[in-house]
Amino acid sequence: MLCKLVANTRVVSFHPHFGRWLIPLGCADKTSTGIFMAGDDEFGQVSANTPKAPVSCIIDPIILKLASIVVNKIACGWDHTVLTTETGQVWCGGDNSFAQCGLPPSTGQQASAFQPLEMGTHAVDAFAGFRHSAIIDSAHRIWLWGDNSRSQCGPRQQVAASSTLASSSDLTPAPTSSTRSLRTLKLAARTAPPAVLCLPAGACACSNTDCPTHVASAALGCRHSLALTACGRVISMGDNSWGQCGRGQCSRSEAPALVCTAPAPAPGEGSSPASAHHEFEKGRDGAAAAGAANASNTPLCPLSDVSWIGAGWHFGAAVAGRGGGAAVFTWGQNSMGQLGVDNRGELHERQALACAVQGAPHGEAVVLAAGSNHVLAGNLGAPRVYVWGWNEHGNLGLGHQRNACSPTAVELPGALQGVSAGGAISFLKTA
Repeated sequence: MLCKLVANTRVVSFHPHFGRWLIPLGCADKTSTGIFMAGDDEFGQVSANTPKAPVSCIIDPIILKLASIVVNKIACGWDHTVLTTETGQVWCGGDNSFAQCGLPPSTGQQASAFQPLEMGTHAVDAFAGFRHSAIIDSAHRIWLWGDNSRSQCGPRQQVAASSTLASSSDLTPAPTSSTRSLRTLKLAARTAPPAVLCLPAGACACSNTDCPTHVASAALGCRHSLALTACGRVISMGDNSWGQCGRGQCSRSEAPALVCTAPAPAPGEGSSPASAHHEFEKGRDGAAAAGAANASNTPLCPLSDVSWIGAGWHFGAAVAGRGGGAAVFTWGQNSMGQLGVDNRGELHERQALACAVQGAPHGEAVVLAAGSNHVLAGNLGAPRVYVWGWNEHGNLGLGHQRNACSPTAVELPGALQGVSAGGAISFLKTA
């Protein structure tokens, strides 16, 4: 069910992203130096920089003070938090076992307090996945760091070459024993320091071959990453065992490339891409499974005119299309109906191409948010939002705890102004 969150201050932004019931509520106002936070605190991702010691859960929101800075953006990973300030600094706190806070990785290490990363750039937005992080800077570049076991931060050779902070050897802490030495060496080999992602050819949709490709937004999943370009295309990378990179096939990992959809049928064929091109696969071992479209040599088209993206545990979502023709597209894992498609049939476990969701909001001003395994989408200004996917904790606001395998409307007490989703929680902002 829907509950109203009452705070004694004006909520400016809310970005739970991948957080485990981690709830940052944004700055009180433009002159405030504190943010309100609550939720899971096992690694101090909430209570860092406060007198409070980390506990299993903080129920009453606390005020986080960071020197005299003004927080601009907040992103919450599984056990870590990334902040950006109005002066362009990046601050991280919480678990750092996979270098997701930008510190040298070591087993069991955590950032005991939020601290700035010296990145030599001006950050304007922050993003967090399961165990990796990202920012977009004022030059419209995306930086990624943390767990890179599936190349979700970019190809390892590229990361090592583009990092301005440290090499892989610099990130390996001094061992204290032979056993720990082996563990830390393995850990360093699968993590990445903050580095700029080199975008693939074709990321820009315009005809000017000299046009620089700018990154407008990003979304990070469990072990995959999505980046939205200013030209409206989506770049994916990392784990693709469930088709969450949207390439028409499944694989263990993928280098950065464009998310694709099946082409529209020729005039007179009598079907639409939304209904005719859902490509499903069964089974979890994606390394040996090829997408139906790829197997039949069906040409693929980059998903274009994208205005909004989201990433869940093993899936992706986007709003694509111009003006009144905008629609919601999903791809990847569908074990809990998070793609908005009935998953009870044996062939509905995964989808390797971006396909339009039947019954989802469409038209003008469509926004969406992806939780770990659920999606919220709606038209700004409308008195309702549509939800689907995992609902074990009531995170869909339907008044029950059954999963919803297709978009279901939830009526709101006011006009929709924004949506956001965490691991098993959802937020709606209304007028």
